Amino acid sequence: MNRLLLTAAAVCALAFASLALAGTRTREYVGTIEPDSDMKFETLVRHRVIEKVEHFSWGARRGVKVHCAEGPIFSAGGFDGPMRVRDNRFHGTLVGPDGAKVHVTGRFRHHGREATGTFRIHGDISDMRTDCHTGGRDWTAARI
Repeated sequence: MNRLLLTAAAVCALAFASLALAGTRTREYVGTIEPDSDMKFETLVRHRVIEKVEHFSWGARRGVKVHCAEGPIFSAGGFDGPMRVRDNRFHGTLVGPDGAKVHVTGRFRHHGREATGTFRIHGDISDMRTDCHTGGRDWTAARI
């Protein structure tokens, strides 16, 4: 009798643990910032609802072209913290050490299979690169 109770308790514990793990997972998205820069991010999904965008990064292979007063440069980087998703939309702003701002907005479409948004860098990147900007760049990404 004790063996039966222990076995039943173990089976129930495993079943509840697997349900808890099945409720939360991450999904990866890859895409392009117009005209030809790469980007990627991950989402935290809980019970089929996208809750957060994490590890948003751009320019790993080829940076985003940024126009500065001293001439164009290519920028690569990423957001450290997560961005909360509400009504399938998210946004975030990253401020660099010299005051440059990176602003990203996004929206999930087609039941989370695709995402679109805008990307923008503006401000002074360093003492050597001032009055920099990308303008508003559109981006698209697909879940892989």
